[in-house]
Amino acid sequence: MTTFLVMALAFVLAACGSSGSSDNKDQTAASETRVLETVKGDVEIPVDPQRIVTDYYAGEVLAVAGNLVGADSDAFTHPFIQDQLQNVTDLGTPMNVEKIVELAPDLIITMYEDHYEEYSKIAPTLYIPWDATSDIKSALELFGDITGDPEAAAAFAAEYDQTVADAKEQLKDVVDENTTVGIYELTADDKLWVFGKNFGRGGQVLYDALGFKAPEKIQKDIMEGDGYSEISKEVLAEYAADYMFMTVYDPENTGTAMAKLQDMSIYKNLDAVKNDTFFVNDFDKFYRYDPIAIREQVKLFTALFLEKAE
Repeated sequence: MTTFLVMALAFVLAACGSSGSSDNKDQTAASETRVLETVKGDVEIPVDPQRIVTDYYAGEVLAVAGNLVGADSDAFTHPFIQDQLQNVTDLGTPMNVEKIVELAPDLIITMYEDHYEEYSKIAPTLYIPWDATSDIKSALELFGDITGDPEAAAAFAAEYDQTVADAKEQLKDVVDENTTVGIYELTADDKLWVFGKNFGRGGQVLYDALGFKAPEKIQKDIMEGDGYSEISKEVLAEYAADYMFMTVYDPENTGTAMAKLQDMSIYKNLDAVKNDTFFVNDFDKFYRYDPIAIREQVKLFTALFLEKAE
């Protein structure tokens, strides 16, 4: 757990009802503030923020029923939250400052330190680095705290636990407990990466939720290292697993890098390719790691395993 998270969870409720009307309960609740200790110092935020803007954490805010009014354009490519974005304003990438001002947010949550000072002039702003949480539960706890709705966070966590339990029940007689899985990504500039469990791409689902093992090479070199690493295609076999899940970052959708890999003998000779357990997964569905994405990835991975068992 990062320093930010520890500090965030140790917030101090410092001032209440400083400007709200005493004869309007809702307005008073919305105007109450508290002081959150962060890596950027103390930040006074609403106890119950009503107009949240974020450049990265749309999935986290929506998972805990936060009142999201504006988000970075990337949120609008998130396949699992489209229904929840119907009344949310697309603020562009990077977010357009004038549009943010027009929305009159009472809380801004940013992942990008470079924009912190600029956003802070508009509304109370929390800078949350991308690695501020280590798993879905700590993410829910943090954002449930920020949005003033820990009950919503607990409800999502309970639903998630049931989704995982259902998945394990479906897979218990389908996939051997010693099966190894690996996560890979190929980029349009022809680079190949291997990921551990905390860098999206379904890592939390495969290794934490479903409890699969990584091959020894991935465990030692990647998961006990930085958590991700670029590798040469020539050594891909050394990082091979029984089930191999690859995403392809190909914004121009050329297909060139994947076609080049599939033409290589190193790829054709992988056991996972021969056994039809090498999967090329949709980038938008699998690279995210917010609670909503992770919950849906549990279902997607389960479906893939079950499909191969038929």
